[in-house]
Amino acid sequence: MPIGNNIKRLRAESGLTQDRLGELVGVTGKAVCSWELGLKTPRMPVIERLADLFGVSKTEIIEDAKSTPVSPITRVPILGRVAAGSGCLADDNLDGYENVPTDILSTEEEYILLNVKGDSMSPKIEEGDRLLIQLQPSVDSGSYAVVLIDDEDGVVKKVCYSKNRIELISENPYYPPRIFENSEVTRVRVVGLVKYIFRKV
Repeated sequence: MPIGNNIKRLRAESGLTQDRLGELVGVTGKAVCSWELGLKTPRMPVIERLADLFGVSKTEIIEDAKSTPVSPITRVPILGRVAAGSGCLADDNLDGYENVPTDILSTEEEYILLNVKGDSMSPKIEEGDRLLIQLQPSVDSGSYAVVLIDDEDGVVKKVCYSKNRIELISENPYYPPRIFENSEVTRVRVVGLVKYIFRKV
């Protein structure tokens, strides 16, 4: 069956096991195995998640792949964790790599992936989400970014600027904004811009 063959091919090209693919799209590894053997067919919401994960269209999952080009994949390093609460950017030890569709990346930029811990950015960014971060030393006001505070605490926040003032805003109203004014603004250093949020469903 084209669907099973396409899933198997895309999974292999992405370096994923059946269990890992199942985890990423919210099913069991056994279900993935049954798709690839042609015993069952994934439902449309799962096909949509597969297409998003592999960076291809739904048609490329469903139809015969003989004439279908495969979207290239880029391996992006996973570095530690980033807190969305009290704050803590883990050390820079490499935690592995994740395959990311190349078409959502810019060839001129550098990227990392960071895992979210905490609920201060809920519901927009949840604990357990994986963030694609475009490394850059500054962002536009109103952007979501990973920042270091005093070069120690790494947090993901909405960053807003005004004259001699930086405000780090949480989505969760339980957490008040953190405000840095005048000379205190030098305590805040941008690590990078949040470009994509990957969430297990």
